[in-house]
Amino acid sequence: MKTHRILIALALAALLAACGNPDTEISTLSLTVPDVAHGDVQVVDLYRNASLEHLANSRHEAVAFSWAIPQNRVLAPRPETHRSVSRSFIIRTTAAGLRQGVDLPLTAPGAVMKISSEHGLMITPDKLVLTDPVGHVYRNNTAMDTVVSGAKLREAGMMVDLGTQAMKLRADLPTGVQKLRLSEDVAANLEGEIVIQVLEKQTATTLALQAAKSNYLRGERLHAKLEWTNADGVAVARVRSSSAWVTYPNGRVVPVTVANDGTVSLTLDEVQNLTPGALVEIHADAEVELANGQVVHRTVKTAAAYALPTARLNPSVKALDLASPTIRVGMSVEVGSAGRYAVTGTLYGTDSAGHRVPCMVGQSAKWLEPGTRQIELSFDRAKLPADADVSAPFELRDVRLADQSRMGVLHVQAKGVLLR
Repeated sequence: MKTHRILIALALAALLAACGNPDTEISTLSLTVPDVAHGDVQVVDLYRNASLEHLANSRHEAVAFSWAIPQNRVLAPRPETHRSVSRSFIIRTTAAGLRQGVDLPLTAPGAVMKISSEHGLMITPDKLVLTDPVGHVYRNNTAMDTVVSGAKLREAGMMVDLGTQAMKLRADLPTGVQKLRLSEDVAANLEGEIVIQVLEKQTATTLALQAAKSNYLRGERLHAKLEWTNADGVAVARVRSSSAWVTYPNGRVVPVTVANDGTVSLTLDEVQNLTPGALVEIHADAEVELANGQVVHRTVKTAAAYALPTARLNPSVKALDLASPTIRVGMSVEVGSAGRYAVTGTLYGTDSAGHRVPCMVGQSAKWLEPGTRQIELSFDRAKLPADADVSAPFELRDVRLADQSRMGVLHVQAKGVLLR
């Protein structure tokens, strides 16, 4: 009996000591989310010993701060990734190819055309011959409504070569497949690539390209989707041709296959010569025939952030003394490559009606060496308005880990953990 009373007394003493210690860990939670939300980013395999050259941020001092979210502020759901919509197409050819003629499938009047060459060769509109779908031939600028030189384009702020020429076709030209070629008095042995860009502002048919996420990591599978839209409701009857490719930040180009449903995918593997804040570009070029027989050509591209997975958040989250004026949450970070890392989280509290509402944002950053390290988020409740209708239980959402040295987003998690 005496032993039993001693054990109870020791247990009570331990409990009282815990309550009086502001650094006491009151709960160890998990960031593991069974159903990862759309757009979440999570590191699987760490990339170790990434280069420390050309870092965007190499500061070693630790910082931590928080700020209140205005009451009744409804946070917007995570924005969708950028959806690039194209009303234009690009044709790449040579002087010899342009002498033979290239097809321009035009779907709307008043198309704008820009022609440039690899070596700055100036191809003036008077050297072009256009044949419309009914066989009419237009020479010496007769198909053009407006012509603008490269010099004028540069004065307007466009970064183009002086040899670039832009022109707007006459609005009364018939739509359909036009044939554009060089006139016979232009030498066919001119070297270099010629790029023809055509923009149809008035078209009813567009091609959209959208990546599944805004941020990708090395080793992840990139997914994107092509989608044709016609404002008049005319369906695509068949795909005449389609191609896609991914361009890495260092210029490496990898062709990818376009599936029947318009999806493209590629496992990202490049690690060389990546600059901070690098982007990976997804390009596509396709030509279709609509149900009304109209041929449409479109070229489109979009981009997503690309980074090396230099660190990751461990699932263990330590909530410290939630009843104190400053709520502290310890985040465990497994670091593969030295650098400056930042953790951001949004703190949700419970209002008087029992609803979870956003109340604060916290961010902490510090230099971390390889290994298992800690970054602590702190939320200063004194920064909340005096009449703030928020109390426990609290929840941590929209948790993010960023490599500030290399400007990479390494972890994005919409669903967080309940702090209790």
